[in-house]
Amino acid sequence: MSDGTGTYGAVMIHSFSGSKERRIRTGDPRGRGNGWTLLELLLSVAVAAVVVTLLYSLFHTALTAMRAKDGARSRSTEISDVLGQLRDDLVNAVHPEGDEDCEMVLEGGEFGDPPEFHRLELCTKELPEGERDSRWHHIMRVAYRAESSRAGIRLLRSRSAMAGPEVSDPPVTNTVIDSLESIHIEFYDGESWVGAWPPEETNARPVAARMSLRVLERGKTSAYETEIHLPTGTVATGRDDDQDRDP
Repeated sequence: MSDGTGTYGAVMIHSFSGSKERRIRTGDPRGRGNGWTLLELLLSVAVAAVVVTLLYSLFHTALTAMRAKDGARSRSTEISDVLGQLRDDLVNAVHPEGDEDCEMVLEGGEFGDPPEFHRLELCTKELPEGERDSRWHHIMRVAYRAESSRAGIRLLRSRSAMAGPEVSDPPVTNTVIDSLESIHIEFYDGESWVGAWPPEETNARPVAARMSLRVLERGKTSAYETEIHLPTGTVATGRDDDQDRDP
């Protein structure tokens, strides 16, 4: 009962079954105190767990999408670099007359349209690292070849010097790109595209080249193709000055 001051005291309850009396303390009926019940605590933990799970799922999805996008961009850049390297080697090819070591050779498979690529060899001009003056180029023998691996087709590139102090060094071989589904290289002889070079009946040089790479990206096949016009090439010749003199 209130004593007029807003406080609550003990309530006297008389038992009719005996002469004993019991006192029961009563709290403030206007509130339940500052603590949480066990049910409220469990509900709060469950809601927090659901929120954290949703946030983690969103973060993981966004991170996976970003990684896939970066991977696709990196793969596209890698393939562009490979095609660029092939283009530079072919455009800068040299054709020394009578030098079989620098003969341009392209080998392909017997089946397929276009046929599968096997090997490409040629001599090309290459500038030393950091050099921009084309007069200081080196003549390098470059060979590309395709190899089968568990991950697909691997393209290898070997290079060796044709003159200078490095001529005695063994060829340096690097993996240009791997995990390819297919690779095709063809030359245009002025009339048709062919997968083998040189022609048996002529010493002509290819007029153009066509290259295509197929790779598996995110469960689907992507094709990268390019065609380049080939100049007649640098014909390396020698001259005997004695033949030019008048007898």
